[in-house]
Amino acid sequence: MRTIVHIGAHRTGTTSIQTALSENSDRLHDEGITAITAVGAREILFDPLQKYAESQDETKKQYRDSLSIIFDQINKVSKNSSTLIYSEENLTGDMDVVFEGHPFGARAVENLEALSEFIGDDFEIVLSIREYASYFNSIFTYKYGKSLFHSFDHYRDMFLTCKSGWYDLTSRLQKKFPKTMITIVPFEYYKDNFSLFFPYIGLPENIEIETRHENRTRSSLAIRRLQKRFKAGETLSKEAMKKLVKRTHKFPFQPYETWSNEEKVLLNNRYQTDITKIKTKLNVNFIE
Repeated sequence: MRTIVHIGAHRTGTTSIQTALSENSDRLHDEGITAITAVGAREILFDPLQKYAESQDETKKQYRDSLSIIFDQINKVSKNSSTLIYSEENLTGDMDVVFEGHPFGARAVENLEALSEFIGDDFEIVLSIREYASYFNSIFTYKYGKSLFHSFDHYRDMFLTCKSGWYDLTSRLQKKFPKTMITIVPFEYYKDNFSLFFPYIGLPENIEIETRHENRTRSSLAIRRLQKRFKAGETLSKEAMKKLVKRTHKFPFQPYETWSNEEKVLLNNRYQTDITKIKTKLNVNFIE
C-alpha cells in the first residue's frame, strides 16, 4: 500500500484540501483510497502524536499505548486500500514560529519520526510551499484579531531576519529520511485550481472533487458594505474589523504594500534562491 504524508505547510489551502477529502471519503474508498486528515482526526490522532513526540518516560508510554490502538483501527479500515493519505499541516509545527525567528517547520522532523514509529519508514512526504511575502501576509491575516501581541512591524522584522526557509526545512527532512520521496508543490502552482494538487497526494487524475475554496460563495451584502466603508477611509469598530477579516478571510489592506521596495526584493530573492537550492542540491520531486 502506498502511504503519503501531506504535511502542509500552513496557509497553502490545507483546510480546503482536507475538507474535500473528508466530504468525499466514500468516493475515495471506492477508488481504493483512505484519507486520514486534520479535519476529522486532529484531536484523536495528530494532537496526541505531537504530544508523544515531545514527551518522555511514562507519559510517552501512555501516549504510545493509546496511539497504537488508533493506528490498529486505521490499519483495519485501510486494509483493502491501495493508497493511504495522512494530511495534517501541524506536523510541521505551529505557524507562529515564523514570527519568532525559529526554523520553518521546526517540529517537522520530530513529528514525522514519531509517526514513522507507527506506520514504518515506507512513506512519501508531500510539502506545499508558498512565496515568502504571500506566506507571511496569509499567516498575519489569519492571526489578526486572535492572538497577536505585537505590531505588524514587529513581526515583519522578525520574519525578514529569519535565516530559515523552505530549503532549510526540506534539507532537514531529506537528511533524516534519505530514502523517502519528497514532493514539493508550490501553492502558486495550484491556488486557482486545486484539482492540480490532488494527484500528488495519490488521487486519480480523472476524479473530480470540488474544494471549499473553489465553492466559496461571495461575501454577503453586509460584508461588502463593510469593505466599501473601510476603503472609503471610515474607521470601523473592532468587532466590525474582526467580522470583516473572518468573513472575507482577507486582511482589509495588504501588509506587503507597507514594505519598502528593498524588502520586496529581499523576500523575492530569498524565495528564488531557496527554490534554486532545492532543485539543484536536493534529490526531491519539485513540481513546476
